[in-house]
Amino acid sequence: MYGQVWRSQFKSDEYLVFVKNEWQQGLFDYADNILELAIELCRKNKELPPTLPQFIDFCKNCSKRSAFFERDESPKKNNPEVAKTHLQKIKQILNMKIN
Repeated sequence: MYGQVWRSQFKSDEYLVFVKNEWQQGLFDYADNILELAIELCRKNKELPPTLPQFIDFCKNCSKRSAFFERDESPKKNNPEVAKTHLQKIKQILNMKIN
């Protein structure tokens, strides 16, 4: 994506290994889909390769956007009294005689 500009930042293989480790640790908490979205944002918005803190900001923004669109499918606790009332109404409706 950034080609030689990216590679020229790493003067030695040892430094490249160090930087890879730093990025791995810095991005460990983000899911693959968030990282992919952040990479896409970099492609569209950054002329030069981002620093780790800049990329983490992209990831945070992508996480916020992603969380906005995710559905909460965790079960909700219902009030037993409300459920009982609804059940009684349903039973009444089912027991009605049709004329």
